[in-house]
Amino acid sequence: MKLTPLKAFLLWLVAVAAGVAWIFQARFTADMSFFLPSDPSPEQRVLVDQMKEGAVSRLLMIGIGGGAEAERARASVALRQAMTDSGLFVSVQNGEPGGLEAERDFLLGFRYHLSPALTPERFSPESLREAVGRTIDVATSPVGFLFKPYLLQDPTGEMIEILSQLHPGTEPDTRGGVWASRDGQRALLLAQTLAPGSDTDGQEKAIEAVRAQFAALQAEPSLAPLSLTMSGPGQFAVQAREAIRSEIERISLVSSIGIGLLLLWIYRSPRMMALGLLPVVAGTVAAIVCVDLIFGMVHGITVGFGAALVGEAVDYAIYFFVQSGRVGLQSWRETFWPTIRLGVITSIAGFGVMLLAGFPGLAQLGVYALSGIAVAALVTRFILPVVAGDRHEIPSPGVLGNTTLGWLGQAWRLRWPAWIVTAVALAYLVQHHDSLWSTNLSALSTVSEADADADARLRADIGAPDARYLVLVTAPDQEAALVGAEAAGRRLDGLAGQGLIGGHDNPARFLPSAQVQRERLAALPPRQALQRDLAQALQDAPLSAGRLTPFLDAVDAARGGR
Repeated sequence: MKLTPLKAFLLWLVAVAAGVAWIFQARFTADMSFFLPSDPSPEQRVLVDQMKEGAVSRLLMIGIGGGAEAERARASVALRQAMTDSGLFVSVQNGEPGGLEAERDFLLGFRYHLSPALTPERFSPESLREAVGRTIDVATSPVGFLFKPYLLQDPTGEMIEILSQLHPGTEPDTRGGVWASRDGQRALLLAQTLAPGSDTDGQEKAIEAVRAQFAALQAEPSLAPLSLTMSGPGQFAVQAREAIRSEIERISLVSSIGIGLLLLWIYRSPRMMALGLLPVVAGTVAAIVCVDLIFGMVHGITVGFGAALVGEAVDYAIYFFVQSGRVGLQSWRETFWPTIRLGVITSIAGFGVMLLAGFPGLAQLGVYALSGIAVAALVTRFILPVVAGDRHEIPSPGVLGNTTLGWLGQAWRLRWPAWIVTAVALAYLVQHHDSLWSTNLSALSTVSEADADADARLRADIGAPDARYLVLVTAPDQEAALVGAEAAGRRLDGLAGQGLIGGHDNPARFLPSAQVQRERLAALPPRQALQRDLAQALQDAPLSAGRLTPFLDAVDAARGGR
């Protein structure tokens, strides 16, 4: 069946409309790990995993400013409860004593496995007396209400030892019963999202939930003056995606207007200008759809850079109009199309090499470019001639056009200045060849200076660590990895003692190896020996040994469970 101009245009319109509908449900991302190697080294794999799934990538730091201290504290308590009830967060902490019940009970049950102070000497009469005395001092301190309920179960203070070990070194100040900034002007919360860092949609949902919950709190007149500040990797990812999307829309609009005006000046015919956009529009839509089909998502940078590559498709329509206008449609197909086809194949082959790149981001750019160019060429060959008709006469340039062409005809006079500029540019490149290339991914960051400053303030107030280096320990199983981490930790402790590093964190601090846990449990004395030494240690002490039956039972249970 022969295509009529109307049928050909409707075919193009239906295909583009279907592509646009697909694009509306496609997932766009700004995850910078997409431009890291697809087959990373062990070190790179750790970095990629941390960026996508690591605990740090899930952190959300929240500050509540304005109002009085009591209102900020009340808003902090209410916001933590609302965030916890939302089901979008693994944990939400603001310094409230009741914020760690589950964690506290877990640590209490395994305190003899986890306490770094557990050695055979721990249960000598002298050590028992000293440990119990310290625990009593803590129980009578301002924070004693946290430990007093467990005094009879844990008189030696193993829970205190565990919490001291887990302590990051600094923690926020407390004002009104909740965390506060150093100057006391902001209440602080630290949350961990349920969605991983790579799930930008999940991060956005959690952030929007916090905003909505805080807005609901502000409906109360006394809390209306409060303000909300948030920061964290998820916040930056959401902002980056929106910034990239906004920039792409702006650039696409500006470039489309620019291309349209240029084509209008060249063709001097609105009809031919509209026809000339058929290959470009089809190629762009097809490129985005192909990328989404192959990769399951479209990176914003791909669309931004890919749009320039698909701009090559504009040339195809220009070739068609100029050449077929001179020799006719049939002669164009026989004489000129083979040359254009060769150029298309060359471009596809060139961009196709990007598919072999070890970076998913570059491979996505390759798919975008070659699919867009291929579709634009097919539209130029099979759709555009039918819609445009057999012959095309480009209107005469007119006064403005002739004047512009006259200026362009004098461009040869600029050949020497052009050579001089080229020589200067070449000299500059040679002189600065060592500093031309940047391998720092932060150069692609969309984080503004204001957001970076807010993040630094919240991080300093909360006491979040500034981790710059990762030590990778590989092993065939978890136990061997923990043993290796403990060995690495001892070496890092030595470096910290020499002042070469500020400190370090270690997974074995949270979960010791089974070997270390067995050694700790082996240090627990039999009940009768412990009861005897305890009675000797607590003579004339404020706490009677006779009241510590829960302690004896707990030690017995831990010995039996080893």
